Amino acid sequence: VAGLEGVNVRCLAAIGESVFAGTIDEGLFRTTDGGETWSSINNGSTSSSFRAIEAHEGVLFAGGEIGTGVFRSTDEGETWTLLGGGIPLGSYRGFASADGWIAAGSFMAGVYVSADAGDSWVQVNDGLGDLSIFDLEFTATHLLAATNTAGTWRLDRAAVESTAAIRERED
Repeated sequence: VAGLEGVNVRCLAAIGESVFAGTIDEGLFRTTDGGETWSSINNGSTSSSFRAIEAHEGVLFAGGEIGTGVFRSTDEGETWTLLGGGIPLGSYRGFASADGWIAAGSFMAGVYVSADAGDSWVQVNDGLGDLSIFDLEFTATHLLAATNTAGTWRLDRAAVESTAAIRERED
């Protein structure tokens, strides 16, 4: 065992040698020594449970429990900020990132994408048969989602990018 014994750990992400863990009921933790020791890093977080965490271009995104939302840290977990900018409060269980994009999958609200490190978000649920998302992944050509009851869903990356660009111009 490499630390956090007896803790329900649900997700991991890394930035360099730092590894970050999201847990159920205990919040967020960081290790810088390969998991030998862990430190609690919940400054600014209002959630005690996290089911998803993603490192994207040096920025961390963590999906909190129902009623909270997506939190962002720009200082390797020292502080966390609850995001708005078009992404609703809720439980977030999956993230994906690629080429300047971050996608967040929610429980009951579908998929949101951001091209500005989480400052603004656009919902991209076209053709999505189940709004409960458990995981996301970008490929070279698509954004894919693992859903609760409708299998996998995919959206062409060009559609993701054009939808986001159109909605940004409308604002």
